[in-house]
Amino acid sequence: MKKTILILLTGICLTLSGCSESSASGTPTGISAEPITTENSAKAASSTSPAAPSTSVSSETSISADTESSSDYSVCTSLSATDVENFATSAKEALLKSDWTTIASMCAYPITINGTSYADEESLKKASITLNDTTVSDLTAESCHNMFCNSDGIMLGNGEVWISEVLDQQLNSEGLKIISINNLQ
Repeated sequence: MKKTILILLTGICLTLSGCSESSASGTPTGISAEPITTENSAKAASSTSPAAPSTSVSSETSISADTESSSDYSVCTSLSATDVENFATSAKEALLKSDWTTIASMCAYPITINGTSYADEESLKKASITLNDTTVSDLTAESCHNMFCNSDGIMLGNGEVWISEVLDQQLNSEGLKIISINNLQ
């Protein structure tokens, strides 16, 4: 990424230098018609003529076209977008089914739901919680793709559910967990 930025900045600086000589072929003098890559960036940087914008990227920095998801949740997790979206879909489905056994296994503890704190999985399994119509509607409408996220986590619905990667005391990942469930009743 740093190499790509350096190449782009070099091209901009050369363009702004104001040289406008051209050869008979229409290519600026001193500029190769081949795209700028990390291998020939030193040659491009030493050129005295403006560089044409390059649309090619070296194999080291190319972005794969077969990426499964274009979402970026890196602000709050090191896990892939596919892993995040699969977990979110599972959480959404469990909530819509009111499957509190599954939900309890997906939560980070302690967790507070509608003002009641649950210390562990067993206490949440015993809870009697009902989703209101607005929450059901919001979660039903949630696609679980390109979800809003910030450093606190990833939001489902209109903030009724938040998920995040949870770390243990040694800063090892415990995986994705539901960290907040609000406004259900």
